[in-house]
Amino acid sequence: MGKDYLKKEPSKTDRMIYELVMAQNSMEKGLWSTSSLVMVLAMLTKQEPKEIAALMVNGDEKLRDFSTKINEEIKKLEAEKHKDHDHAKTDAPAVAEEPKA
Repeated sequence: MGKDYLKKEPSKTDRMIYELVMAQNSMEKGLWSTSSLVMVLAMLTKQEPKEIAALMVNGDEKLRDFSTKINEEIKKLEAEKHKDHDHAKTDAPAVAEEPKA
C-alpha cells in the first residue's frame, strides 16, 4: 500500500486511445457476428455461393432498392405503432397558470 502512489496515472490521451481501441474491438466483434449470421443463413437456405458473390459485387442497385423497401416498411410499422400515442399529452404534471393582475 505504501507504493500505490508511485504508479503513474494514464494521461487523457492514453485514456482516449484506450477507449478508441475498445470501441474498435467492439465494432469488430459486432461485424464478425453479423458476417457469421449472414453466412449461416445463406448456408441454411441453401443459397449458391456464386449467386451471393455476384450480388455482393454487382448488386448495388438491387441491395439499395431492397434496403429502401425495408426502411419504408419500418417507417410504416413505427408510425402504426405510435399512432395511438397522443403527443399533446405528457406524463408531466400540469403547470398552473399565474393569475393575471
